[in-house]
Amino acid sequence: MFSSRFTALLTTTTLAALPAAAQTPNVVTDIAPVASLVAHIMGDLGTPRNLIIPDASPHDYALRPSDARALRDADVVFWIGGALTPWLEAPLETLSKNAEHISLLNAEATKLIEPRDLGHDHHDHGADKHDEHDDHDDHDHDKEHADDHDEHDHEKEHGHDEHKDHGHDEHNHTDAQGNLVDPHAWLDPNNAIAWLDVIAAALSKADPENRATYEQNAATTAAEIVQTMSAIDFRMAPHTDASYAVLHDAFAYFETRLGIEPAGAITLTDAQSPSPAHIASLRETLTEANVTCTFAEPATDTRLLGVATEGLDVRFATVDPLGTPDMAYTDLIANIADAMASCFKGTSN
Repeated sequence: MFSSRFTALLTTTTLAALPAAAQTPNVVTDIAPVASLVAHIMGDLGTPRNLIIPDASPHDYALRPSDARALRDADVVFWIGGALTPWLEAPLETLSKNAEHISLLNAEATKLIEPRDLGHDHHDHGADKHDEHDDHDDHDHDKEHADDHDEHDHEKEHGHDEHKDHGHDEHNHTDAQGNLVDPHAWLDPNNAIAWLDVIAAALSKADPENRATYEQNAATTAAEIVQTMSAIDFRMAPHTDASYAVLHDAFAYFETRLGIEPAGAITLTDAQSPSPAHIASLRETLTEANVTCTFAEPATDTRLLGVATEGLDVRFATVDPLGTPDMAYTDLIANIADAMASCFKGTSN
């Protein structure tokens, strides 16, 4: 009896003397590609909580109660930035005011491009980009004013409509300096690689004991992305002159990396439908450019594509720029390339 009591007392005393195991930080992300990158770096140490569910628009989303709880408990929040999710700015300040907020669009190493002019009338975007982005200057375009669009400039700045599709109003997509940017920057694999270091540094600051793991996982993931892009370059090499159109101009970063560009876009915004005159002009462009493929994102209304391509010999493919939180980033970009290449070849992906 004495022996068992002594053993129990000794065990309890020993456990009490041991230092408490370090807790990995609670991490929240906004969209699936960011969740994927963070998950790769955290590895077995933890899993980020992603806010935006699959097939929901990142541009207009209503937080669920579980999302609010996750933000309240967060130690670190990784998000693209207000140019993609303006509705998230207020909850970050109120629910996660004690957490570290990392906007990847505003990271120093991020290469940004401006929204392209694919035949639409929209506002003058004369804001300068970051100095380090001069290698994208060939995508700068003068943007013409269109009076009939004025009423939409501020309409969606803080809108919350979980029923909207992936379309959105490009006019509100500005970075921290007020420059107009295309917010889909995760589709440039070079940005993803740069963000790995940003993510690892933030996690290491919150959890210094696991710095070596975060840094090693970041290096390993970067090498995997480079290898995947080599395979994508090989697959896409025969299609660099392919002529195609998109429902919504969401893939500019990926296309810029591959050296391809659509002949036109059906719409740049979900705030208004393209005019009959634009559809007629676009049909003429598609015909003259001998467009063979059109691409649309999941959960979008593709009826406008049907109108614009009616009677034309044009194939259609779904291309997903977001994927799911449990999808590897390398799988995301490989799937995009597979969908495009398969359509160009006239086969299913």
